[in-house]
Amino acid sequence: MTQYLILHKVCGQPMWDMAEKIELGDEEGWITTSGHRCYPFRVIGSVDQLDGVTVWADPIPDDWPDYSPEIDHSQPAVTFDMGKLLSALIPQPQGKRRL
Repeated sequence: MTQYLILHKVCGQPMWDMAEKIELGDEEGWITTSGHRCYPFRVIGSVDQLDGVTVWADPIPDDWPDYSPEIDHSQPAVTFDMGKLLSALIPQPQGKRRL
């Protein structure tokens, strides 16, 4: 499939993204590389044709369709401790060590 550089809205803000054109029944649709449906405001061209292309962020009308993920703020935020994860993966020395 051919990927295109597109300008679309995410959470009310203009965003450049890569997307593929797909057929959804009898209509054309767009899916970003992150896997969600998008509504391109501007399609620049296929990625293979973008050498030397200058891109700009046009204002997108307020009534343009938007991708806004559903976030459940009632659930506690997930915390991630990279140090704890790494120390669990690194084997710990067993017994006494001689210097």
